[in-house]
Amino acid sequence: MNDKPLQIYKEDNLYIYERVVKPILKFIDTEKSDNLTIAVTGKWGIGKTSAINILKKELYNNNRVIIEFEPILEGKQDLKDIIEVFYLKLYSLLSKTIRDNSFNEVFTNVLKSLAALAIEGTNVGIPPISFNIAKKVKKIQKIWKNNEIQLVSQQLNSINELLKKHELEIIIIIDEIDRLPAINILNILMFTRILENIEQAKSLICFDYEKVITKLRTCPSFPLNEYHQAEEYLDKLFYIRFHIIHYTNDLMKFTLSYLKNSNLAQKLKYDFHILESIVKFLETPRQIKKWIKLINLNKDLLMAKSYEKDNIPFIIILAVCTKHPLVHDNISNNTLDILYQKSNGMLELYLSEKYNIRNKNIDYNSSEILIESMGFETSQTDINITSIKIPDHEAYSLLNKVFFRGGIRNSLLALFIYGVTDKHAIDIFYNYFDGDTDKAIKKLLSENNSFIVSEIHHTLVNLNARPKTKARIKYLNDLWNKNHTINPYTLNLYYHIILSVLYMHDLKDIFNDASFPLLAECVINILKVYNLNIKNKFNLSLFNFDKKLSEQYKIDQLVFNDKKISEFKDQDIKNLIDTFTLKCNKIFSDNKSWANYDIDTLYEFIITYAYLTPKNISFNTLIDNLNNFAEHNKKTSKTINKIISELESIYNLK
Repeated sequence: MNDKPLQIYKEDNLYIYERVVKPILKFIDTEKSDNLTIAVTGKWGIGKTSAINILKKELYNNNRVIIEFEPILEGKQDLKDIIEVFYLKLYSLLSKTIRDNSFNEVFTNVLKSLAALAIEGTNVGIPPISFNIAKKVKKIQKIWKNNEIQLVSQQLNSINELLKKHELEIIIIIDEIDRLPAINILNILMFTRILENIEQAKSLICFDYEKVITKLRTCPSFPLNEYHQAEEYLDKLFYIRFHIIHYTNDLMKFTLSYLKNSNLAQKLKYDFHILESIVKFLETPRQIKKWIKLINLNKDLLMAKSYEKDNIPFIIILAVCTKHPLVHDNISNNTLDILYQKSNGMLELYLSEKYNIRNKNIDYNSSEILIESMGFETSQTDINITSIKIPDHEAYSLLNKVFFRGGIRNSLLALFIYGVTDKHAIDIFYNYFDGDTDKAIKKLLSENNSFIVSEIHHTLVNLNARPKTKARIKYLNDLWNKNHTINPYTLNLYYHIILSVLYMHDLKDIFNDASFPLLAECVINILKVYNLNIKNKFNLSLFNFDKKLSEQYKIDQLVFNDKKISEFKDQDIKNLIDTFTLKCNKIFSDNKSWANYDIDTLYEFIITYAYLTPKNISFNTLIDNLNNFAEHNKKTSKTINKIISELESIYNLK
């Protein structure tokens, strides 16, 4: 799919020739004797350049010379520079048609005069001409004495007589002036006014009318503060204006033809009325093409069976991101976080703490909150999540259809923001969060897909997302063992991926089926959540449940003896510690089992166990086991000595 402007009439399936080019041609042919300045207006991407490309081919004949200006690319935006480039371009083109001496003589005088007018030490206003001669009076006097210097109007008259003599007409085309700064737009407009001195010239200026008026109103050197003043100034410059628009019907046909060419028309299940709303919203062929390209880029997400029901919300999101690219960043920075907090039932607390939003009807207004988080103005004046708000009612209306009617799956939106387009990675991500988590863990166990592991980790940690289904503890053990250096103090990304799923199981099942390192990590995190850790030597008098920490560890839904962790009392913690120490006694009394564990991983577990059971453990047996472990693992001697030193301190044996 090509996003370039049309070059030939055969490619025109939006009737640009019939609606724009043909009327311009007719007007130019009708007004042959007059100088004309014609405006071709329309929004960015509507087809102005396509119209000009077709028009150029139709205008070309032996008696016409077409001069094109690209002020952005050429970098000539001062008035003197524009006139100079015009002379040089005209000279180059006419040199291929006129070969007598009069031609060279005219352009020699014209270019010499222009150079003299712009010489250093003068300040040229065209017209009229004024001088600030300063110290260079003598130099300027000499130039004007020795040369016959023409004023700009005289220069243009000379060119006009030359064109008349050879029965030539020039067409000047200037495109995309709306992309220039305001002062440079004014210079282009003044240049077109100057060209009126050439009877044999017709100028076509292409621009977005509203954008030019907006820029003219902000130009500090040109006081046109009111809209009607800028509009009046602009309209006086042009003899006639041809405005390009497209009917929704034609844009729909255009859109469907591109979808068909992209093999998406049959596969993509869309609602005709929604598609029509999107087309009206995008407005221009260029925006529609960009949207279809974005659909193509994310077609694996759209075609994924798992996300079939999310097709319509997703293509709406893609359309909004096409027209307002800033929305992509806002979704990443704000919206995804809010969506996950909403799904966890913590939206009210989150909005209150992060954005100081204390709206009593947060659930009812959640769609407004989400739309505002994307950067759009809403009716809720007390909601301020983004600093820059886009006043686009159509975008607001489309997004309302997404969020007010059930929303879009969080994982799909996350995959889009992360740029995940690989079908295999999409399946793993979807299964982990929304589908078969057991299947996702099994896939992570059998392969090394570091990219999708990173994305799942990021979603868990930074967006507070959670898996919705369990995975077999056996697979979690295997994945933990496969990545045996996993702990919260390293950058190993599997840590949260494994534990977030483990905490969905009943703690009794974890005690029965989890490997010891995995079980120990689980118990240590529970104790941390209750402020019971090595630092305070597991003093039960400091027993205090930390809700935020429990949510951070994804441990708040964990159940033990039919109680959620948030409901634990002192006795529940004692029961948990007793159950854990019984398990530990078996492990630490058998030095053979230690061979399966990494000593750095075991360090915290051993010290924790020692604090938990200072009277029940056989210190000598533990020291013997540690020394035995060190003999078979020479690289661990420093860590072993550190553990022994801390154990001696714990048992007051130093």
